[in-house]
Amino acid sequence: MCGICGIINLNGQPVREPELQRMIQLIKHRGPDDMGFFIQENTGLGNVRLSIIDLSEKGHQPMFSPDRRYCMVYNGEVYNYLELKEILKHKHPFYTATDTEVVLNAFLEWGPAGLDKLNGMFALAIYDTVTKELFIARDRFGIKPFYYYIDDSIFLFASEQQVILPFLKNKLPNRKAIYEYLVFNRTDQGDYTFFEGIRKLPHGSMGILKNNKLEINKWYHLWESLKPPFKEPHEFYDAFKESIRLQLRSDVPVGVCLSGGLDSSGIVSVLVKDFDKTDLNTFSAIYDEGEKEDERKFITLYNSTLKNMFFTFPTAKSLIEDLNSFITCHSEPVATLGPYAQYKVMELARNHVKVTLDGQGAD
Repeated sequence: MCGICGIINLNGQPVREPELQRMIQLIKHRGPDDMGFFIQENTGLGNVRLSIIDLSEKGHQPMFSPDRRYCMVYNGEVYNYLELKEILKHKHPFYTATDTEVVLNAFLEWGPAGLDKLNGMFALAIYDTVTKELFIARDRFGIKPFYYYIDDSIFLFASEQQVILPFLKNKLPNRKAIYEYLVFNRTDQGDYTFFEGIRKLPHGSMGILKNNKLEINKWYHLWESLKPPFKEPHEFYDAFKESIRLQLRSDVPVGVCLSGGLDSSGIVSVLVKDFDKTDLNTFSAIYDEGEKEDERKFITLYNSTLKNMFFTFPTAKSLIEDLNSFITCHSEPVATLGPYAQYKVMELARNHVKVTLDGQGAD
């Protein structure tokens, strides 16, 4: 999962290490395998790492360009990193097997235009130690989180809102967001959150913090990127299979969240049929038989095929027991209790794998 955070004192005051360490500790649960930070005068960047690709210490962050001019913290996974590495290696040296280094070199080679070449999910910040500019970006669909706060004296960013809140003098609710949630059940507030002053970097957006001013622009526009529909069924199947092949790249075990729906069942079927993954770990939430949300009759169709199927049983009692942890994980209200089932599935999965393929959002 990983986590990133940072402080830039716009008033010129030096960043104090204890403050940055406090931010890092607040997201340590996102990256139990490693942590690191960088401080230069009024700027500090932090990272906690969940090691997925290149498990060695070479994947340590913050990561620097060879001349140490650029410093990057990154949360995500770029699936086509090997293909990009083949293109970049003729001009840029590589010292690790990480996708992180590929992302940094893509920025060195193409600048912000390099974002278009990344097939994956990410939130990142790259600091130029010479010009003192900070470049930030988020993936096309906002899979990876990026929250920030800015006023006349400070710019803060982090993977979770809880990291920013302790630094705010006035922790005020966003009444407009609360109204829209209570009346319309809306949880997506655009770039606003339920806390006044804390914003989200919009999906498919990038920003430059320069001369104490933050300028944000879209780098990805869905309507401009839509392609003609597939003409033949095999075209969709081939694209779907290629997507799964790329996302199987990992140096740790991979599992699948199997709900019984078309999306996750499609992923599992391709993994079994085309990649011979009969030893696949699957994780499912089931309920009392006959209940509206129970899909076990579809999930158990794989009983004779899969060797490692794991189940969790969310209940009203378990929700009460998990409520504090569940609220902390989301940090904002949710529209339905569907996310709680996913919470229990992820809780189950973490005992077996580090990575899951998920059909969430396929519809």
